[in-house]
Amino acid sequence: MKLRIRYEDKVTTLEVPDEECTVMIETDYQKRRNKADDPSTIVPRTAQEILDEELNRPDYNNWHRHNRHSSPTVHAPRLDGKRGVYLAADDTYTPPTNTIEEFPDTAAQLMKELTENYDDVCAVIRSALKPKQAELLIAVHLDRVRVTDIALQEGVTVGAITHRLETAEKNFKKLFPESSTYISSRG
Repeated sequence: MKLRIRYEDKVTTLEVPDEECTVMIETDYQKRRNKADDPSTIVPRTAQEILDEELNRPDYNNWHRHNRHSSPTVHAPRLDGKRGVYLAADDTYTPPTNTIEEFPDTAAQLMKELTENYDDVCAVIRSALKPKQAELLIAVHLDRVRVTDIALQEGVTVGAITHRLETAEKNFKKLFPESSTYISSRG
């Protein structure tokens, strides 16, 4: 008896003696009879039907579900006008060879630019406001330090820090009424 076994998208054919499959066929038959409402309607299946039902179909479906969007076939309209995918016999598919070397490492340059922008913004704020107001504005809006943490550090209430922050923001808005184009701009 020839049995077709599917693994991923490949099919392998095995030659198995009929006697080797009798236990599998009988076990499947008994199991299905026990589960059936009307056991008289159940007939034994062939070894290939059992393999297809319990092994080939679930394995292929799992493989296809996982790989259906990364298929090495060329997606193009068929010549006969029907929907579907084809790969002509003379076409060869070469998968893309994207490697890490093709993408430049720009992290250091980006960090340098961000640091320069941060330093420029801090310099503008420090030149426009009193030192305590400038440091509070930088800490809250640029460094993302929580108002409660600043209040704990200085030993004052959250309301006091909030009031100082509002005063600093109001003074800054008097000097710079329109929002800037900096990346860290909130307005």
